[in-house]
Amino acid sequence: MRGLFRPVTHPYIVDVPVDNDFGPLIAWKEGQYDQAQESDDIFNARLEKMLHAGVMPLYPSLEFLDSMLASIVIK
Repeated sequence: MRGLFRPVTHPYIVDVPVDNDFGPLIAWKEGQYDQAQESDDIFNARLEKMLHAGVMPLYPSLEFLDSMLASIVIK
């Protein structure tokens, strides 16, 4: 069995700068670009630390994907 999953999304992946403050991220607005960049850098550093510690993967385990596909019943 084979599965194709699109798009790849994750609650911690933000693909565009935010227009309004969002949690720890400061909005990219006139007059606060330096602060916004600093908040992005801090957020990314914390995220990278969690990824390297193995406490927050960006993808599900192979066992989970295998179980999910095995549970599909086509009638």
